[in-house]
Amino acid sequence: MTDLWSELVTVALLGTHRRPLPDVSGSVVARAIPLAPGPLAAPATRLLDLAAGYRATHRAGARLPVGERLPTPIWPVETLAPPAAHDLLLLHIERAEPLMLNLWLQRCQHHGAVVAADAWTPLIKLAAQSPRYDRAGVKAVLGEPGRWFLEQNPAWRTVAIATAPPPVAVHSDVMIRRALAASSATAERQPAAQLDLILRCPDPWPPEIIRLAWQLLSGPLGHDGRRAGYRIGCQLPLAAYGQIKAAAEHALLTVAGAPPVREWVREGFALCELATWSRLVLEHAFLNAGGDVVRVPVPAAPAFDDPAARRLGARS
Repeated sequence: MTDLWSELVTVALLGTHRRPLPDVSGSVVARAIPLAPGPLAAPATRLLDLAAGYRATHRAGARLPVGERLPTPIWPVETLAPPAAHDLLLLHIERAEPLMLNLWLQRCQHHGAVVAADAWTPLIKLAAQSPRYDRAGVKAVLGEPGRWFLEQNPAWRTVAIATAPPPVAVHSDVMIRRALAASSATAERQPAAQLDLILRCPDPWPPEIIRLAWQLLSGPLGHDGRRAGYRIGCQLPLAAYGQIKAAAEHALLTVAGAPPVREWVREGFALCELATWSRLVLEHAFLNAGGDVVRVPVPAAPAFDDPAARRLGARS
């Protein structure tokens, strides 16, 4: 390299018409020279190119040695959520329903499954938008590769650092019954407190709690009965799905008050039916993967199934 530089300086001093350019074909200097103006350019221009190539090569230094190949990471073998469950996940992500999406995450963890890679980004983006989504649940269903992917984007830090919240105090059904009995005299004045107690009842709900849920949806909650219907439907025992229609018919026959109250009752039961049916579909998707025997039959979709109801459910 030093000899080449000395040759280039000599040519520059004597002139290209008195001394030819050195042959650098095949050298690292030749590879550092830009393609333009090319070997057919004027000798003076070519000389400047050679000098520039030499300096570039000199500053860059020698090529770094090739290191050892990094080992290929070995991820644990994880079971993907069944295709039907995966389709439901994409649907819940599109609708951005916190309650239903969180239920999907719970069932996925219960069955020991993980989310397919094509759902990682939309699921993480949605969870990062609001703490109403179960961020710890999202992190859990991503699997090891998905959690590595999550940690690469600083914008998703709220999801990456999420931890499971402390367990909510769940009263036994005996305590719930006592509390409801004590507040029965003031039920008309405190329906929201009764609803909160019902939603804290552990699974499975006893028949008394189910009947109290029907009573609350029959008018005491007023306008809030619509959202309450969706929330009750997200926790109602699946075996009670067949009772919803009869309970709604009975409530509509006995409801008192202005016409809006009757409409609120109808929509509350309709949203309860919609939420419970959606859970039946979800359970069916997980339980019937891989050719298993159908253990949870899915009835026909409820008649009251319009976009307004779904939007209301999303805000519940």
